[in-house]
Amino acid sequence: MCYSAMVWAEWRAYVHVYGADLSIGEYFELYVKRARDPKIKTPKAMDASFAAPRTDAEREIKQLIDHFNTEQASALE
Repeated sequence: MCYSAMVWAEWRAYVHVYGADLSIGEYFELYVKRARDPKIKTPKAMDASFAAPRTDAEREIKQLIDHFNTEQASALE
């Protein structure tokens, strides 16, 4: 199974087990909060699901992820 299929399978399992459902707006809010507070962690698989954005909202989230990763890399150097 390819990586992206595994990400979607994991998401579906999560939704099934916990009954959770996040809208794209809630994802955006999470990543905005993480930009302000680097202690907030997100799974790499969740970040990877925005690697090829198709909508404006997904592009904004990808920009937040990329900015966060750059900031973290700078802090670790």
